[in-house]
Order: sequence, then structure tokens, then C-alpha cells
Amino acid sequence: MDPITLAATVIGVVSPYFAKGAQELISHVGQEAYEKTKQLVTYLKDKWIGNDEASSTMKNFEQKPKRHERALQDILEEQLANDPQLAAEVEKQVNELKPYLEVFQKMKKGEDVVGIEADEMLSGTAKVTQEIDDGKNVKGFVVKRIGSTPK
Repeated sequence: MDPITLAATVIGVVSPYFAKGAQELISHVGQEAYEKTKQLVTYLKDKWIGNDEASSTMKNFEQKPKRHERALQDILEEQLANDPQLAAEVEKQVNELKPYLEVFQKMKKGEDVVGIEADEMLSGTAKVTQEIDDGKNVKGFVVKRIGSTPK
């Protein structure tokens, strides 16, 4: 994965970790995905010990993810581009969280627009961003079942 895509994926994965409480996040993505996200965050924090800018940005991001996500993404992009070992480890950890679905739709006018439609999603992360000036019958995410299979 290129550094820009990888950084954007990391932000998409870790933002909910800080934006929602642990219990709420676990109820949405499951315990395993929560633990792997926590592991990724811990890895980045440990990697950035001694890097004041990255550590400070991560602390700000933890407090207000939306406000500081662009700054953290910029730092990630730069570091992933300059450190192949970091990029490989982060990509490995992100891939362990798969599936990760991200859809961004930007349009002036749209009709019968669906971001993601699936029969079920047993694990992973889905993020839909839609910027539609004039829309009819717009749906962000349509899914018949999310979570573990019934026993």
C-alpha cells in the first residue's frame, strides 16, 4: 500500500478508537478488532517516543480526533514514506484488521446512491463519506446483518 493510502486507512481505523468509548466500539467492531486497533495505537505511540511532534500530535488526536486527524495523517504519510520498516509493520497490522471498507462519494447531483451494500459483515470496519449537493434516495450503508453468526 502506498504511504498516502496506508496513512488514510490508519486514520480511518484509529479514529473510532478515540471518538467512541471502548464498550461502544467493541459493540460495533467486536473485541478482536478492538484489541488489534489498540495494538496498532500502542505500536505507533512506542515508535514515536522521542519524536515530540508525532507524540504531541497523537496526544491531541486522542483528545479531539476530528480536529487533529489531518495533522496525524500528514505525519504518518511522511514517516511511512521515509521508513520502509515502519510502513511494512503498519501495513501488516492494518491487514490483520481487514476487511476495511472505505467509500468516499462526492457529487453535485445523485439519485439512488448507495455507499456500501452487503448481505452481512461479520468483522472489519466500514466508513462511508458522502458529499452530495442534491440527492434523492441516498443511503450510506445498507447491510442485512452485522456481527457474529447466530448459534
